[in-house]
Amino acid sequence: MSAELLIPLYSVAAIYLSPSALALDNEGNLGVKLVHNGEVIFKKINLVEADNNGVWLAGFAGEVDIITLGQGFVKSGDRVQATMAEK
Repeated sequence: MSAELLIPLYSVAAIYLSPSALALDNEGNLGVKLVHNGEVIFKKINLVEADNNGVWLAGFAGEVDIITLGQGFVKSGDRVQATMAEK
C-alpha cells in the first residue's frame, strides 16, 4: 500500500499547461515560447508541480500569450502573427 501526501507551504500564482508546450533554449533551460508585440520570446519557467495531464508553471508577470501549437517551428526573435485559440 502506498499513499501520497501534499502539504502546501505557501501559495503561488501558476499556470496549468500541457507539457507539450514546454521547450528548451540553446543552454538547455526549460521554458515556454511567448508572443509579445508580434515577436517570439523564450521565457524560462519555474516548474511548480507536474501530474499525468499537465504542469503548473510559475514565474510570469501578469497575463501572457503562450505558443501552444507550432512552437517547434519558431525561435526567439521571429516575427509571427499569432491566432488565439477558442475557449
